[in-house]
Amino acid sequence: MKKIPIGIDNFYKLVDENYYFADKTIFIKDIIEESSQVLLIPRPRRFGKSLNMSMLRYFFTNKNAEKNRELFNGLKIENEKIMDEQGKYPVIYISFKDVSGNSWEDFYNSMKTKISKLFFEYKYLLNKDSISCYDKETFEKILLNTGNQNSYESSIKFLCELLYEYHDVSPIILIDDYDHPIVSVATSEFYKEGHNFYMNLLGTSLKGNEYLKKAVLVGTLISTKQHICDGLDNIYISSILYSRLNYFGFSEDEIVELLKYYKKDYNISEIKEWYGGYSFGKNSLYNPRS
Repeated sequence: MKKIPIGIDNFYKLVDENYYFADKTIFIKDIIEESSQVLLIPRPRRFGKSLNMSMLRYFFTNKNAEKNRELFNGLKIENEKIMDEQGKYPVIYISFKDVSGNSWEDFYNSMKTKISKLFFEYKYLLNKDSISCYDKETFEKILLNTGNQNSYESSIKFLCELLYEYHDVSPIILIDDYDHPIVSVATSEFYKEGHNFYMNLLGTSLKGNEYLKKAVLVGTLISTKQHICDGLDNIYISSILYSRLNYFGFSEDEIVELLKYYKKDYNISEIKEWYGGYSFGKNSLYNPRS
């Protein structure tokens, strides 16, 4: 019998160590088929956002592609045509959940450290014979935390360009907890500096980036484009009320299936009484952590 995962948001660990998984893999197919190049998906806390992003990462990344293919054996996505896309892309994955600071300097250094660690994952790009001296110098300064502010604001787009030139494939960007930096500076004295830096980072990465295949952002903040994503008019915000991308939280059918698997003789009405559930339009959802 499969173990019950509590607080596990790494898809590889969940599958490899035989934890129970409510199969959300068709989410991958819908992401690719969605016409918008940049998707922002706001959902409540503890609804499986990080796990779904981890699943996307392991599906698309061209790193250890053959091994990652095994993770999807027996899952709903396995027999879909989209499996042709598995393991084909360089993937830039970054979570901003631990970016913070009590001053602009602290916040900026926290962002720089986060980006520096991201670049460390791709240090193999420095070995490419055709990389220009200028690009190599810029990469090394970002990696060593010695770049200027402009280089960090354009860093993700710069990384996209280098990955495209190296692999000859447009990268996919996955941003978890996209809203955390915004929330962390919202009531601070350095709101203007922090907001402008972060918006410039997102703007250069997500709009007019000719090297980008697809970008997915998740967080808890339900925002308007005008307030959060200034100038990013190419973003599709996936509302939990109207979107077909309803792969977050547990549906009633998934709850029933879970109870059957663990041989728990509870009626769904009892579960509703205990945990209430969440109603979003016509959708009745349950918090996986609950």
